[in-house]
Amino acid sequence: MAPVINITSKLLNIDDLKLLSRHTGPCVTISIPRYQPGTGSGTRHAHLRNLTQIAVEQVGHLNRPEVGDDLVSALELLAGKLDDGHGGPGVTLFCAPGFTAVYETPGVHTDGVTVGDYFDLLPLVATAQSPNHFFVLGISKNKLRLFHYSNGRVEELALPIGVPDCLEAAGAFDEPEHTMDSHSAAGPSVGGLRGVRFASSGDQDSNAVYLRHFFGLVDFGLQETLNGAPLFLAGVQEELSLYRKIAKYPKIFESECHGNAEHASHDQVANHAAAGALREYRLTADRAFRALPEIRNKIAGDAGAVLKAATEGRVRQIFAAENGSPKAALNAAVVEALRTGAEVFTYPGKELPGFGTIAAVLRY
Repeated sequence: MAPVINITSKLLNIDDLKLLSRHTGPCVTISIPRYQPGTGSGTRHAHLRNLTQIAVEQVGHLNRPEVGDDLVSALELLAGKLDDGHGGPGVTLFCAPGFTAVYETPGVHTDGVTVGDYFDLLPLVATAQSPNHFFVLGISKNKLRLFHYSNGRVEELALPIGVPDCLEAAGAFDEPEHTMDSHSAAGPSVGGLRGVRFASSGDQDSNAVYLRHFFGLVDFGLQETLNGAPLFLAGVQEELSLYRKIAKYPKIFESECHGNAEHASHDQVANHAAAGALREYRLTADRAFRALPEIRNKIAGDAGAVLKAATEGRVRQIFAAENGSPKAALNAAVVEALRTGAEVFTYPGKELPGFGTIAAVLRY
């Protein structure tokens, strides 16, 4: 039977991981990082063909002819469809008996081939669980920019009516209660001017009042457009800090991007947004991990015991070191936890601080 590609060019998410966790071996996972032509790192063609050949050889070593030929055909079909000679985002290929799929995986930074009883999902958990649909607000008193981030890409949006695009434009709306400006009557030497503004000790406070007024208009005017979706902030740190103090919108990411977003390209905004989403996931995982020492019903440091409990459906939460070892055992525990509905968190590095390479909170 000719192999069929089930999914192509979709950004991997947590629901996809759960579906992938249901497949049993032999499972082939091939990871290919983002590639840009002309970078001097070889061609995507060469990487893909080399990795596919490695996977084919490993499948051949399984001594399972009833599935080996179909897997080889499926791998070759996948390679042919992706091998267009052009650049592109990081992708991961999955191939198992009766199943093939390709997902965009921007968190993949190195080539890799794994053939085993499970798909290699451990390195993909963090990226797959990072927020994937949210708004990005580039804050600047000179130029405000609004983007929608989805599936690794951004679209710049027009500001809603009533939202000024800069501090100067905010002056066309209701004035703040206090301007702290002082004026003197114009003398004959200033022609037809009605008054001359002069500096006072309140000038700095005056600037802050206007900026607060501007940010208040922005926060209020964006409520309907945001409609409860998360918001990621980018801009100069001092202005972001003031915006957070003014804003009443409840779903602003803790993570933020520091830097002027006035002239950033869409690709730059998308990259910063993806990095911010990953940091947001890390913060969520860290909060869950901090509660672990107080939980009595848990297993720590024993991948085999965690795997057994996960297979039996007894794991409520699992924490695994992304670069821990033995890798196959950690990955198996994570896959079984995903399959049986546990909440899965991964931690960067080789160990969880104080708990070895893996820990699990048990349901019973």
